[in-house]
Amino acid sequence: MKFCKKGAMFGLDARIALIIFATLSIISIKIIYEHFEEVSLLQKVTTLNNLEKAIERYVDDTSHFIPDTGSLLTNQVYLSNLISNQAGYPGWSGPYFGESGALSSFNFKLFGYSGGGTRADEFFSYRYSNATWGGPAATAVNAVSCNVNNCYIYLVLSDTLNPSDSAYEDGLMLVEEYKKLDEYIDNSDGPGLGKIRMRQSATSATVYIEVYPEFNY
Repeated sequence: MKFCKKGAMFGLDARIALIIFATLSIISIKIIYEHFEEVSLLQKVTTLNNLEKAIERYVDDTSHFIPDTGSLLTNQVYLSNLISNQAGYPGWSGPYFGESGALSSFNFKLFGYSGGGTRADEFFSYRYSNATWGGPAATAVNAVSCNVNNCYIYLVLSDTLNPSDSAYEDGLMLVEEYKKLDEYIDNSDGPGLGKIRMRQSATSATVYIEVYPEFNY
């Protein structure tokens, strides 16, 4: 009889130990996941800081702003000049930053997507004001054109949110990346404020990342 009780107690002890072990395993996995998330976000912030430094070196070396499509205030900025001296400016001593780029786009690793197009981290860049862009919903956000008193270079990355599109999962990933960066960098201040912004429609999401205060007189 006593032997049976010991066996029952042993079985109970084993179950308790198993529960404790499972609980500790879950906690450990969560801690590891949070650590890797923190490291990933820190790497992204470091990458953005390095891009800002590269633009600053370009401006210092060439005594020119990054070339654009024509208007200093409103048009697309050709960050691909950080990779090759497409404008032909004297003093250029790059490549400064990036992996590759056509005239109007700029490729470098930030989100780490795979595939082509935007999924290969192909960014476009524009000048915008960092004033409030609207909100609080991402569908109410509209980028504000810059002026001579408030003008910043933004990276712009768009992707589809159309469920029938083959790249739909990448669009969802982009929205999640925005949320993580907005929380990490801007303390979740909303899609129309801060360094990380997003405009969203029923079929697409566009993320804007402020990278350089180009001119603010």
